[in-house]
Amino acid sequence: MHYTVDRYEGDIAVLIADDETELKVGSADLPDGTMEGSVLKLTEGGHFEPDMQMEESRRTRLARLKDKLLHGGDLG
Repeated sequence: MHYTVDRYEGDIAVLIADDETELKVGSADLPDGTMEGSVLKLTEGGHFEPDMQMEESRRTRLARLKDKLLHGGDLG
């Protein structure tokens, strides 16, 4: 399962799972360098690790959607 860091509330990170459920995790339990928008995967050992490939894929898809919305065009 993948999680995206939605926001920080003090020392708590609010993560949104692929199924859109919300999970609150202490920021100390996340990898160094984790920021809003980071994509993490939960390992079998119960630890979060960055998934840079998934993060880049999502950022590219969102950039394309944004471009289409701003400049017109088919969103499909």
